[in-house]
Amino acid sequence: MVRRANLFSGEDGKKKRVYSSKYALSSICTCSKCGDIYRRISWNNRGKHSIVWRCCTRVENGPAACDAPTVQETELQQTTVKAINLLLRSSSSMLDILMQNIETALADDNAGELKKINAVLSEKQKELVKLAYAKKDYTTLADEIDLLRDKKQDLLVVKAETEGFKKRIKELEGFLKEANQELTEYDESMVRKYIDKIQVYEDKFTVCFKAGVDLDIER
Repeated sequence: MVRRANLFSGEDGKKKRVYSSKYALSSICTCSKCGDIYRRISWNNRGKHSIVWRCCTRVENGPAACDAPTVQETELQQTTVKAINLLLRSSSSMLDILMQNIETALADDNAGELKKINAVLSEKQKELVKLAYAKKDYTTLADEIDLLRDKKQDLLVVKAETEGFKKRIKELEGFLKEANQELTEYDESMVRKYIDKIQVYEDKFTVCFKAGVDLDIER
C-alpha cells in the first residue's frame, strides 16, 4: 500500500507521473537533469521509424525546459543486460556487498522499539478502561494512545520496508549463486524482479538494483 501511494505523491507533494506497467522499463527510467521519468515513444525521425525513450519534461515543454538525451529502446535494453552480466561476472565481490546490505538492514530493525510501544500501549489502554469505568475524564490519556498508535503504524511501515529490502537482497543473492551463464538477450522478467531504477546521463546509465547495488554502464 505504501509503495503504491508513493507512486502518486512525491516528496514535494506533487503528483508523480505513472504510466502503464506493460513494459518493465516504464516509470523506472529517470532523467538525471530534471528528475522526471522517461516515456516510451514510437518515433519517426526523418522518415526513419524507431522506438525511443524520452524525458517527459522535454517531450511536453521542449529542450529549453530540459535537454536530456533521447535513448533508443535497444540501448536501454542492452544496458540492463550489461548490468546483470556485470553482476554475474563479479558475483563473489557482489555477494560480499549484499551480505553487508543485509547486516545494515538487520541493524536498522525496529523490533525492539515496537515491543516497547506495544507494552506502553497495553498499560495505557488498561488505565483508560479504569478511568472510563470510574466515569472520569480520560481525554488526555486517549490522545496519548492515539499518538502511540500513530507512532506504531509508522514503525510497522518501516519494518515492512526493511523486510522487503532483505527479501530482495536474498533473491538477488540466490540468483548470483545459481546462474550458470550470462544473459545473451534482454529479459523483461529479470528487469521487473531485480532493477529498481535506471538514471539516464549523457555519457552513462546508472542501474540501481532493488538489493541496494548501483552500477554505472557507459553509453
